[in-house]
Amino acid sequence: MREQQPERGHRSGRRAAEGNAARAPRHEAVGRYRPATAGAGTSGAGTTAQLPAQAAATALTATRSAASAQRRGGILNAIIGVIGELLITAGIVVGLFIVWQVYWTDLGANRDQAQQIETVNKQWGDPRGATKVGTPRTDAPPAADHVNRTGDLEGIIYIPRFGADWRYTVKYGVDLEAVVDTGSFGHYPDTQYVGEVGNYAITAHRQTYGAAMRDVPELQPGDPIIVQTKNAYYVYKVGEHEVVPPTQVGVLAPVPNKPEEAPTQRILTITTCHPPFVSSDRWITYATLDHWVDAAEGAPAELVK
Repeated sequence: MREQQPERGHRSGRRAAEGNAARAPRHEAVGRYRPATAGAGTSGAGTTAQLPAQAAATALTATRSAASAQRRGGILNAIIGVIGELLITAGIVVGLFIVWQVYWTDLGANRDQAQQIETVNKQWGDPRGATKVGTPRTDAPPAADHVNRTGDLEGIIYIPRFGADWRYTVKYGVDLEAVVDTGSFGHYPDTQYVGEVGNYAITAHRQTYGAAMRDVPELQPGDPIIVQTKNAYYVYKVGEHEVVPPTQVGVLAPVPNKPEEAPTQRILTITTCHPPFVSSDRWITYATLDHWVDAAEGAPAELVK
C-alpha cells in the first residue's frame, strides 16, 4: 500500500496541472486575426466601427466642396464668356463705325462731288480739257456772285499739288449737313467773297466726308490754289500755315489775326481740322491772290494739261 501512494500523489499532481493548464488563458500567435466577440472591450470596436462613417463623411464633404467650386467656376466662366462676347460685339460695332466714318463717307461724298462737278463743268467748261491758256491778269478781278443761301454754289476749287483730278465744289455757309458733310468747301458767311479785298475764308474736312484737305501738310509756299466761277479763274499762291485752337477766330478777320487793321490784300484762308481723327486744333493755310484769268479767254496754265 505504501508503494502506491506516490503513484496517487503523482496522478493527483498531474490532474491538477492539467486542470490549471485548462483554466490558463491561451496565447494566440502574434499577427493572427481574432474577431472581437460580443461583450469585449468597447473602445477598440467603436473606433473600428467609426472609421467607415468618418471616411464617408469626409468623402461627402469633399464632394460637396468640389461641386460648390465647380458651380462657382461655372458661373465665373459664364460671366467671362458673356463679357468676352460683349467685347467682341463692341469691337465689331466700333470697327464697322470706323469703316463707315473713314471710308464709306469718303466714297459717298466723292461720288456726289463728281456728279455735281460734272454738271457744273457742262455749264462753265472743264479746264482740264481746255487747250487754250488764258492771259494772267493782275488788275481788279470781276466780282463774284454774292449768293447768300446755305448750300448755294459759289465755285469749284482746284489744288494741283493734290493731284490732277482733285477738285471740289465751294458752297455758301458752313453748315455740316447741308454743306461740309457733302464733301464741299464751305464759305464762312461773315468773310469776303472770292477775289475781293479782305479775307475769303473757307473750310473743309481733313478726315471723312471726302477728306478734301487730308494732304494739307504737303502744300508748299508758292503752290497755286484756283477757284473757278462762271466768269473767271482766281489763282491764289500759298503763303504760310499755322495751327491754332478752335477758339482763335481771328484767322477769319479781313486781315487774319489783326482785326483792327484795314485789309489791302486779297487773301484766301482755308481752315481744316488737325490732327486727323483727333481734331483738337485747326490747321490754317493762307494764300494771296496772284492773278486771275477771264474764263472766256481760256483756263489758267496751272490747270491746262
